[in-house]
Parts: sequence; structure tokens; C-alpha cells
Amino acid sequence: MSNPWFRMYSEFATDPVMQSISFDDQRHYIMILCLKCQGVLDRKLSPENRKRIICRGLGLDFVAADEAKRRLIDVGVINSNWQPKAWKKRQYLSDSSTERSRKSRKNKETGSVAETSPATSLSVSVSVIIKEYLIEKNIDLELWRSYEKYRKSIRKVLKTDVGRKRAINELANYPKDEHEAIVNQTIEREWLSFFELQIGTNKPKVDKLRGVL
Repeated sequence: MSNPWFRMYSEFATDPVMQSISFDDQRHYIMILCLKCQGVLDRKLSPENRKRIICRGLGLDFVAADEAKRRLIDVGVINSNWQPKAWKKRQYLSDSSTERSRKSRKNKETGSVAETSPATSLSVSVSVIIKEYLIEKNIDLELWRSYEKYRKSIRKVLKTDVGRKRAINELANYPKDEHEAIVNQTIEREWLSFFELQIGTNKPKVDKLRGVL
């Protein structure tokens, strides 16, 4: 499943492993991260086509790509299948609403105030009516905030509580344990509505809510 972005950590600039390789190989590694993010490295392709696509992404011919691959394997940042190591450890779906929920609960318990995010312009408030409706429909408040924040970021803001309730009802049609994955899927694939979980497909973008939000 491809994402529009991936996490890049500031330690990259000072990491001794990254500093031990050339600027060219640093760029090659970043391009591999981009290919991973786009889902290219996980597509079911013939070995020849896969290698051709990777080489094109790196801007290298087959021989030079093999050499770059060997060097990156030697320093332990990718494996023999071009896959970047520790990818799952550092990447999260939709910036992990689960982690935000954990931090929110911790702040409430300690009475501390969460740090202000640089993206304060994307902050969203949820009315008491909607909070109560989320509880009624057994939907996590922080998960819903992440969806509304996403809608705001693409300038498709939910304008009325009627529209919000319709969207909530759509999500509530799915099992509780699938809610986070479904919201993540909607954000990652840049949809507006909620659909059952897709595996290895690119369902067309459909605005089922147009005209009522």
C-alpha cells in the first residue's frame, strides 16, 4: 500500500552510518525509501522488470545499481531484496492516531498540556454533539480528529454536523477493530468516504458524501 509521505528523521544528518557513505549513496538510499513508500518495492513484478524500475528510480544502469546495492547492504541499511531495514519500526499509518490517543490519555492523567504542533492551522475541534454521537457509535474521538484533520488539509472540510453524522454512520458500519485501518486507508489513498479494506488494489476515488457535507 503506497503512502503520499514517509517519515524522515533528523538524525540522518548526523548518523555515523550515513556519514560513512558517499553523498551519491545517501541519495540512492533516500530514493529507495521513496520507492518503498510508493509501493514499488512490494509490487508483484518479474525480477527483470522490478530491477529495471528500481534502476530507473535510482538513475543508474544495471551495473552501477548492483554496486550501489552492494555498498548499501555492506553498511546494513537495506537487505538483498532492496528493502530498507527497520522500515516498519519507523513508519506509521496516518501518523499513528493510536500514538496520539496514548499521548492524549497520558496528558489527561498528568494534567499536562500537549506541545503545540507546527501544523496548528490543521487543528480541529469537535462539538459536544459529535462527541456524544461518536460515543454512541463506538468510534474513537482521536481517530475521528485525524480524519477531520485530513479533510481540512485537502480543503474538503466537513461543514455541518449532519454531514459529520453521515460520515460517522459510514464508519460505524464496519467492525470496531477495523476502524483505524479503514480511516488510515482513506487518508493514504486520498479518498473522502470510507470503504472496506482493500488489499493490493487501487479503488477509484469516489466522493459518496458530495452534496451533503
